[in-house]
Amino acid sequence: MDLVHFFRWLGSLPTAGALNDSEWLFPAVESVHITGLAILIGTIAIVDFRLLGLALRDRPAPQLARDLRYWTWAGIGIMLTTGPMMLSAEPERGYGNPAFAFKMSCLLLALVTHFCQWIETTSLSIAIREGALYYPILGAFHLAAIGWFGGMVLMGDLNVLGIGLHLPAAEVFSQFRRWKWLGFAIVAISGGLLWWAEPVVCYKSISFWIKLALLALVAVNAFCFRKSRLGASLSLVLWVAIVFAGRGIAFL
Repeated sequence: MDLVHFFRWLGSLPTAGALNDSEWLFPAVESVHITGLAILIGTIAIVDFRLLGLALRDRPAPQLARDLRYWTWAGIGIMLTTGPMMLSAEPERGYGNPAFAFKMSCLLLALVTHFCQWIETTSLSIAIREGALYYPILGAFHLAAIGWFGGMVLMGDLNVLGIGLHLPAAEVFSQFRRWKWLGFAIVAISGGLLWWAEPVVCYKSISFWIKLALLALVAVNAFCFRKSRLGASLSLVLWVAIVFAGRGIAFL
């Protein structure tokens, strides 16, 4: 469904007719929307001022974020409920409107930023980040699984290129598929927990976003050029780049 069809569908909802037929319903919904915006911005601003050291310096920022989290989520819920309702009444004001696109982009970035900040206040994130052993152990599992999974990918790709095992590619992929997926699962779980410990650091790191982009390219390559020499060559280059990007998260 493209954006044109989406906005047309939004304008055909019963909510749109009710808002357009009533003199007071749209202003009422808009008032609730503004109230939700005030709650959201207010609670986030309190935490941001604390992080900047401009207010409430005697209160730990994670504790402050935890105390305000229900109000923050309430503000988000109100905005995400009333916003589409207002847009359904006037969908033409959203489609093709640069101001609307800019607003949605800023809102998405703000929500992602706040989500990362919220994650850092959870007990799991604090335990991994501040524990003496949890982070190093997860890091060790992650690196070991990368070696396990990466080694199998390397051998499979080299075999497709005619280097190494000199076995039929289908046989190699079939024999090691379950072990490769086990290694990938360990990489994904341990990597996710490491990200959960420091989401804001990852969010600010250009290396992290490069790594995500490279992982997306790996998926596209596996889907489009599977078991071909071109696909094997691209896979080798992409996985090496992913390793470099992953290490760059800690430094860039």
